[in-house]
Amino acid sequence: MIREGILLKFKARLDGVILSSHGCKLLGGFYGAAGETPRPTAILLHGVPGVEKNLDFAYALRDVGWNTLYFHYRGCWGSDGIYSFDGLLEDVRSATEWTLKEPSVDKERVVLMGSSMGGYATLAAGAADARYKALVALCPLIEPVTVPLQWKWRPNSLRCFRA
Repeated sequence: MIREGILLKFKARLDGVILSSHGCKLLGGFYGAAGETPRPTAILLHGVPGVEKNLDFAYALRDVGWNTLYFHYRGCWGSDGIYSFDGLLEDVRSATEWTLKEPSVDKERVVLMGSSMGGYATLAAGAADARYKALVALCPLIEPVTVPLQWKWRPNSLRCFRA
């Protein structure tokens, strides 16, 4: 693909994705951004099943040079298994492992982004895994007494970077 006279290694695309979490197939999609080098990537976490998936964020991020993976947790929107709040973080870890194997992903610039229950999963997964360079939680579902985040400070965890 050529843009402004430059041969691009990665082209803009939308690919169907099937990933695995604890023996269950999870369905999703990968919005690949065009670019000469691996791109920063957001893993998009949706809210409670049956609620908006916020794929408008995926389009907007791709348009500014970011890849975006979205997926459906076990038991949601056609994914195998039984939905449970307890399985969310395992599914996020599986999605992260899939993302880090994708050649067009800059492994040093992977972020989590979620809304509502996905916002909770963003904060909880980010508190437990230093591989994420930023966390974006929109209206997160938080109940600190019954669902603690187990947050631990990471130096330089609040950094901005450009595509």
